[in-house]
Amino acid sequence: MRSRKGLAFPRNVRVHWTWFCMTGPWILLRAAVALLAVFLAHFFARNCVRARRGRTSTRNAALPGIRLAVALTLIWYMRGFDIFAGVSYGLAGISGALGWWDEWRPKHEEGLTKALFPDDQN
Repeated sequence: MRSRKGLAFPRNVRVHWTWFCMTGPWILLRAAVALLAVFLAHFFARNCVRARRGRTSTRNAALPGIRLAVALTLIWYMRGFDIFAGVSYGLAGISGALGWWDEWRPKHEEGLTKALFPDDQN
């Protein structure tokens, strides 16, 4: 085998540039996994806060964490750590921080009974 620009290929094989870049369906799959990772990061952070407060079990917090780790690993494994992976990891981190903040902040409870059935003081 002869070495051609650092890669070893047999003489009768032609090297085509599309072998080294992602084609259409792979990019769509990678984008779908990235969107799933953003959702899972938000869900994982909310479940972590609930588990710390004792409102749910730690199993409910661990399962989205495992799924998030698999999704982020799949994004990295498909093409390596490139700009798309960096942006996906960053968006997942921001989404996780927003999920943590959303569950941690005190929630305003609306009095729906009073809103639906006001006291008639006639």
